[in-house]
Amino acid sequence: MIKAHSLIGSGDFGSAVTALKSLDTKPLLRDNSDLLAMLGEAHFCHGDLTAARTTLQRVTAEQYT
Repeated sequence: MIKAHSLIGSGDFGSAVTALKSLDTKPLLRDNSDLLAMLGEAHFCHGDLTAARTTLQRVTAEQYT
């Protein structure tokens, strides 16, 4: 997640999305709210508003289950 955070900070949102999506497939990080929030932010900054909304809805769904 540190690499993805660095990519977001440098403005490389596409690479950050790719890095975060790969982490979201790992069993221990799957549906992690911090990871999903960062992924939603990366999607938003990359201009993919639909993916950002869907990802951020997953954060909300995880908090209430």
